[in-house]
Amino acid sequence: MVSIHVRPPEIEDRVMPGHWEGDFIKGEGNRSSVGVLVERTSRLVLLAKMDDATAESALAGFSAKLNSIPEHLRHSFTYDQGRELSRHHELAAQTGVNVYFCGVSRT
Repeated sequence: MVSIHVRPPEIEDRVMPGHWEGDFIKGEGNRSSVGVLVERTSRLVLLAKMDDATAESALAGFSAKLNSIPEHLRHSFTYDQGRELSRHHELAAQTGVNVYFCGVSRT
């Protein structure tokens, strides 16, 4: 996992579009789930369909949603350390985005 502490400065500045933050919302009893993507500059919110709360579903849902965005508007994706994004290497490979994580030590 790559820490947000090593993200390029332009991501922090929120000036250049194409840097996304993500999260995962689970419904009651984990019977439903949705992925949320927020673009850091415009604050545009997109929802990604998830079949369930698994890493496989998160990979498929986030990959599909990110790949629906024009390439020049998808540079990075920042996420917490939830287990659902354990396949982040595959997400990066499928979408071309750099994936960063909150709460990861600087070393």
